[in-house]
Amino acid sequence: MVLIRNLDLDSRFPETAKAAEEPNGLLAVGGDLSVRRLLQAYRRGIFPWYEPPQALLWWSPDPRMALYPAELRVSRSLRKFLRRSDYRVTADQAFRRVLEECAAPRRHPPRGTWLTAEMIRAYEALHHAGYAHSIEVWDGGGELAGGLYGVALGRVFFGESMFSRKDNGSKIALLALARRLRRRGYWLIDCQVESPHLYSLGARAIPREHFERYLGAFSWDWGNPGKWRMELSPDDLLAAAQRQSASLKSSPPPAKLRAAPLFRWLPCRSRIGVNGGGAIPTPPRANRAPPTPPRRLIRRAGLALQSFFRHNALFEPPQRTLRACLRKIKSKWKAR
Repeated sequence: MVLIRNLDLDSRFPETAKAAEEPNGLLAVGGDLSVRRLLQAYRRGIFPWYEPPQALLWWSPDPRMALYPAELRVSRSLRKFLRRSDYRVTADQAFRRVLEECAAPRRHPPRGTWLTAEMIRAYEALHHAGYAHSIEVWDGGGELAGGLYGVALGRVFFGESMFSRKDNGSKIALLALARRLRRRGYWLIDCQVESPHLYSLGARAIPREHFERYLGAFSWDWGNPGKWRMELSPDDLLAAAQRQSASLKSSPPPAKLRAAPLFRWLPCRSRIGVNGGGAIPTPPRANRAPPTPPRRLIRRAGLALQSFFRHNALFEPPQRTLRACLRKIKSKWKAR
């Protein structure tokens, strides 16, 4: 039997490994929704979720649903819709309205709302502090067609909720979000809990342990919080959808990506430490491949490292880690 801790205003969250298995991820009860408490929770992969008249509940489910921005699936029907639509997208222009729309009772399936007045005030405070952001989708008449909101920490975006008042409103908001995150160097969108809809969009379930390891690496010290500035025209949205679809088609399937080729031809005489991936063993001298032009070698090394992290460690390394590895490879090449 798992004991759920009651939080007061000064107590800390327990270890997420102590979360209940049923209901999946319930970790603590009580506390408050201050900006300090929410930031502490999100950096540890914990989020609030409750419905009146319940007390404030904190969750950390296992497994965790996550979406890599580069893996967002854009359907053919959505691309056809964008060719004839007049939708445009903004960021942080109507945060309160997006919250209210997400809080409205859902019709399909019919259910109430978990976004209480207290939760709305808490996320507005996060927004004013520069951590919570919204994406708004507007139709040609200036009406709000869809949107989403969430919390950005480091290189991770914690998605909270989305809504759609017109066709494809929430999907277009997610496409615009993925476009921005890819351009800003973000690596992950936290989708919290599993659902068939999220699987259809390209999200995957990863173990909580790996998700927390990811947060420890990427949810800290990435620029200054502040208001997002973004305006996308219909042409920008169509171009983003086409690029997203093309990037997925050009990527080889996961089954064909292996880290082993890196070990065979990497011309290093010593081990190279890789953050999160351990050390790369030195290949025997007799098995080394013949010399390769440095530029081609570096390109192949970068692709192999990305492949290794994506499909073996379940997360991708930050760019500074890749650059450090490639600088090490260059220095070893020159020392040959």
